[in-house]
Amino acid sequence: MKCLLVVLMVMIPLAAGAASPEENYLAARDRYIAKFKQSNSSGQLDDRVVKEEELARADLEMQLRRIIGTVGIKGFAGPGKLNLETLIDGEVGFGMLDGLSFASPDDKAHVVVTTEVLLDSWLRGHKEWWPGLANVPRTSPRR
Repeated sequence: MKCLLVVLMVMIPLAAGAASPEENYLAARDRYIAKFKQSNSSGQLDDRVVKEEELARADLEMQLRRIIGTVGIKGFAGPGKLNLETLIDGEVGFGMLDGLSFASPDDKAHVVVTTEVLLDSWLRGHKEWWPGLANVPRTSPRR
């Protein structure tokens, strides 16, 4: 019994320090970004890098589906897709909000669904995104 109690006491700090699903997602995203930054150092993207980047975005989309769960928005059908257009720094579409994007049937309206943790992380990361221009707020609005 004492052995079991000691094991449980040792495991409590480990469980308390476990990363949240959002933290795991952000860490994976940042690893992918770093990987593709090295791959793009020459400014040339070969087919291998493009394919690896597509697979990385598919992995992140799956992680977000588990984090966000099922979403039902009236007038927006389908499972949504990853809002990130690219993980390659310097490319158009880099640095978009982490979330799932849903389009209206006529593709004239889009909704991005995210979590407060991911939104706050994005806002902090974009506080100086556009030098010399008005930037985004530093935190998300609270209810």
